Amino acid sequence: MKGRVHTSRNPGDVSQRNLTFGPGSAELAPVAPFTFVKEELTGESAKFDVTDARGVTWVVKVGPGAQVEMVATRLVWSVGYFADEAYYFERAEIKNLPKLSRGKEFIENRSVVRGAHHSRRLDRGAGVRRNEEIRLRRRCLRRTIGAKEVLCLSFTSSSRS
Repeated sequence: MKGRVHTSRNPGDVSQRNLTFGPGSAELAPVAPFTFVKEELTGESAKFDVTDARGVTWVVKVGPGAQVEMVATRLVWSVGYFADEAYYFERAEIKNLPKLSRGKEFIENRSVVRGAHHSRRLDRGAGVRRNEEIRLRRRCLRRTIGAKEVLCLSFTSSSRS
């Protein structure tokens, strides 16, 4: 292993951090229209994969947990910890949305999802990639206790902020 282990970095002037987009940006945000790919049946939250207009694959989570996760992501990112790129949509229309196993109460008119948390699927999909951040995350060492992930350390030889 080269370099030092980093779980965070100096965030600089916290008052200048953009909490609307967090570790993401307007340029990297999901672009409508969204097309349903498949439902994910694992985990606690109702979720499914979609592709956006650029062909990027996103995991969409719905429900109260999705909103809490957005706040938590912005909070830890704002003080310098590494966080996943994620975006919140109050309403998002999803083409070809089938009847889902979970989260039905967040679907209107069989195609509009309310309270949708979009996070980039890093293991597949085409489109824009967040160069350094994504490389760091892919080189992440994950430790588990039972089925729970408890630690993620990013390995890098730089200490960029």
